Amino acid sequence: GVLVAVAFAPLAGASLAQLPLVALAAAITVLFSVIGDPFESLLKRHVGAKDSGTMIPGHGGALDRLDSVLAALPAFAVAQSWLGF
Repeated sequence: GVLVAVAFAPLAGASLAQLPLVALAAAITVLFSVIGDPFESLLKRHVGAKDSGTMIPGHGGALDRLDSVLAALPAFAVAQSWLGF
């Protein structure tokens, strides 16, 4: 994830000086993304639910498809704002 972010950052308008900040933001985002899936599963187990919905049968529900994204988006937004790019 970090390599892809750094490789495509210049296409999004990042300067070479900003690439270390992009790498840091990407690393933080990837960490939150990886943590999002087990955290959502923990929440489901806590309330005794096997699936978060029936939209995608047999796959844990729609929330299981989005849990990593839902965790990563705020992390990236905060990192982007805080790091100033």
